[in-house]
Amino acid sequence: MGLKRQKVFAGIAGAVLLIVFASCGNRVKSGPSVLGEYDSYKDIPGVTREEISAIESVRRSTAILVYGMTLSTECFRDEDGNTQGFSVLVCNWLTELFGTKFRPVIYGWDALLRGLENNSIAFTGEISYSLGNTGEYFMTDSIAERRIKFVSMEGSDRLAFLARSRPLKYGFLKGTTTEALVSPYVKLPFEPVPVANYNEAYQKLILKEIDALFMDETVEGIFALYDNLIIEDFLPLSYNQVALATRDPRLQAFISVVQKYLQSTGSYRFAQMYDEGAQEYLRYNLLSRLTHDERTLLDRLQEATDASRPTDASRPTVAVSIEADNYPVSFYNPKENEWQGITVDLLREISALTGIQFNYANSPDSKLADIIAMLHQGQASMTMELVRSPSNDQEFLFADTPYQIDYYALISKNTYQDVTLSDIPYKRVGMVAGTTSAGIFHELFPRHTHMIDYADRETAINALARGDIELLMATRNLLLNITNYLERTGYKANLVLRRPYEAYFGFGPEEKLLCSIISKAQSLIDTERVVDDWTRRVFDYSGAMARSQKPYLIGASALLAIILVLLTIMLLRKRQMAANLERTVEQRTHELEVQTQAAQVASRAKGEFLSRMSHEIRTPLNAIIGMTEIARRAQDIGKKDRSLGEIASASDHLLGILNDVLDMSKIESGKFEIVHNPFVLAEAMKEVSKIIVLRCQEKGINFGNDFAGITDICVMGDKLRLKQILINLLGNAVKFTPNLGTIIFKVQGLDRDEKRIKLYFHVSDSGIGMSPEQMKNLFTAFEQADSSISVRFGGTGLGLAISQNLVKQMGGLITVKSVPGEGSAFSFTLDMDIAEMPQEEAPQKDTGVRVFPGKRILLAEDIEINRMILQELLADTRIKIDEAVDGAEAVRIFAASPVNYYDLIFMDIQMPNLNGHDASRQIRALDRGDAKTVPIIAMTANAYREDIDRALAAGMSGHLAKPIDIDEVMKVLSQRLG
Repeated sequence: MGLKRQKVFAGIAGAVLLIVFASCGNRVKSGPSVLGEYDSYKDIPGVTREEISAIESVRRSTAILVYGMTLSTECFRDEDGNTQGFSVLVCNWLTELFGTKFRPVIYGWDALLRGLENNSIAFTGEISYSLGNTGEYFMTDSIAERRIKFVSMEGSDRLAFLARSRPLKYGFLKGTTTEALVSPYVKLPFEPVPVANYNEAYQKLILKEIDALFMDETVEGIFALYDNLIIEDFLPLSYNQVALATRDPRLQAFISVVQKYLQSTGSYRFAQMYDEGAQEYLRYNLLSRLTHDERTLLDRLQEATDASRPTDASRPTVAVSIEADNYPVSFYNPKENEWQGITVDLLREISALTGIQFNYANSPDSKLADIIAMLHQGQASMTMELVRSPSNDQEFLFADTPYQIDYYALISKNTYQDVTLSDIPYKRVGMVAGTTSAGIFHELFPRHTHMIDYADRETAINALARGDIELLMATRNLLLNITNYLERTGYKANLVLRRPYEAYFGFGPEEKLLCSIISKAQSLIDTERVVDDWTRRVFDYSGAMARSQKPYLIGASALLAIILVLLTIMLLRKRQMAANLERTVEQRTHELEVQTQAAQVASRAKGEFLSRMSHEIRTPLNAIIGMTEIARRAQDIGKKDRSLGEIASASDHLLGILNDVLDMSKIESGKFEIVHNPFVLAEAMKEVSKIIVLRCQEKGINFGNDFAGITDICVMGDKLRLKQILINLLGNAVKFTPNLGTIIFKVQGLDRDEKRIKLYFHVSDSGIGMSPEQMKNLFTAFEQADSSISVRFGGTGLGLAISQNLVKQMGGLITVKSVPGEGSAFSFTLDMDIAEMPQEEAPQKDTGVRVFPGKRILLAEDIEINRMILQELLADTRIKIDEAVDGAEAVRIFAASPVNYYDLIFMDIQMPNLNGHDASRQIRALDRGDAKTVPIIAMTANAYREDIDRALAAGMSGHLAKPIDIDEVMKVLSQRLG
């Protein structure tokens, strides 16, 4: 899935100016409704007649194809003796795809190899992908990745000690490539010892014929049964990639077809099956750990999730009490109207694993004392967070292990002085009454006289913000609440106490069995992953609001509002800086002059930037407003067209300014990503040259380029960003070079081998040049080499800063040489991987506007002007368009229509009543023939990678970004409607 920056679409009667990304994805001629799914293997792109003939011949002669696997987490037997796991899902999928029965069968490793050799076993998913080069197997690309594990005997001598007297003996399974995978990283000398199967490996460990065994993580469950073994990850982490393989030449066509499926869209489907199989194993693992009484309780609780039973209060669910302001452990998010947090995610995974239905028993405004009282009174069976203490241990039950270990801390503003324990008795300290944090503080400082109790966390945080207290006693989690969720900056953990804060699931005293079930389920869940996700998460609601769409007719007003917001933020920052300086005067007199000078420099830089931005934005904005008025008054259609052309040109210029500001913002926040895709280097450089040549011709500048030695190179990198860098450097050269001047653009390959090449990029001009003093701030954001530059030549001062940051992310550094009055030269080098040259594609001819007579689409869009724009743009296609003003109406219209009435649905995402994601899910869930096949195309301003993934996960077939690009719309219509 790739992303590309879209152009601004200036539409008649109202187009929206936004910066978006468009999605382009793999498409197949049959248009599968779910990514990576086909009705038949014959529909997979690239399947040949010869392959179909070979497969059909096997189908006629063979009723069952054996899929051999060893006993592992990917293929295991449940309590009823049924084979389960990832391998079973793969066999079911292969059976459905090819119309031939694939049967999973479990073998020992040596028996599996013999069966493959004599062709009694048709396929397996156990063979390492790296064995494909040996010629012994026909195999696909990787279908699964397995971590390498290291197994040794408990209580055995340290391996480093043994290695002093002899080489170590490491066991490796015969027929695997594990030895080759780990050998480069094993530091101690060793002798490889082949073992035929895992039973033999265990015996050799017992008899000390081997010192350790290397194995895949999938068989960890077998060795976990022995309590005298130590199983750990081999470091550095190494992975064994396994493929679908066979040794039977008759079955080579099956391998070839699956390989083409993987290259099309199939890797997504295999990853999904692997996750489903892993979940099956976790459920089996959990059930095998439960006692008889625990199983009985779990069976009763699982009845609550039986869809055939009516929903009523008598259904057995587990009542849970939960805090609404304990971010990131648990909290109620009013912006999304749902409970969120670490424990909410953990409970969701526990529910999926156990089948237990949980019910949050309290409201978001419940106090902490009420939540704990619910456990006492039996109104809740468990609570999301409980800290162990002598009194709590007597009253409640706890899960076996904590899901998070935090530390108590005293939080202050960033500007507040660092304190020590001896300073605390003299500080005003706030805390939330009744919390463990308050109890710990009273324990540490029993005679403290400046304590202030608050009813809840929000009140305490506001008191700290106002300065009512100097320090707030809590945990580091509360700092995450302030900075990551509330989006407040300027706070720190001033003093972290060496007292761990262990958070447990807590249970009522009568819930012993439930406590044991949840504890065992928790042990199978990667709690560290969930905790890390929440501790690193940052909310950005204000940014999401800024990206919402606005109609073009009110575009000028919206744009002015955005500018005012930017200016307000700048002014607020300046005020905050001034306030910080005043506080610094009180605290550190010695540093006053230095910080005042720094503030003045920053203030001047931002003031100059605001002045330039005001000029740069008002100029095209004046053109947009003025030419709009001219077009409105003009009677001559030619004059209207010229006015609209000027509006489009000014819009492009304004977009460039906003692009620079947002690019710089993403770079500074660390969210800017460089992609790595193959592209032909010479073609990219020629595209850059074509743009610059036109600018040089307009100014009468001589332009020369030199691309010798790179004409046959295809490299891996970010073509769009590399072109942006070079166009920026060359654009500056054009800007600062006078008439009859000269600009040279050179790209050379310095060092090259089979895999990599070092490229040298050089841009020089005979322009005005720069002094050494001017070059000091050349790559600083919001600054230009000379304050008069913006007056004489224009510009925001962001271009070179963005270019330097992009080059650094690519592994290089821009250097500059310049002499005033003689010109400047910019250069940088990049190391890039070499890729295969793509095959040339025949150019497609433009056949004009296509028509689709008899086709009908449903447009779900809550903004009337957007519906009108699409109606006008598609007026010449002869497509009939029905409209829905929100997702709920779209579902009703589709459900009420005859089967196959609609050929396609365009679906907005942000809509009232029912959003586009939920509307798509409801349409897909309808019990009618076309519900799962009708193409649903997301048409929205949310076009980041995560937005596209969410659309596909909701059952949508594709994604189009706003503002609407008619070429992209027509491409989708041609692919989907034929």
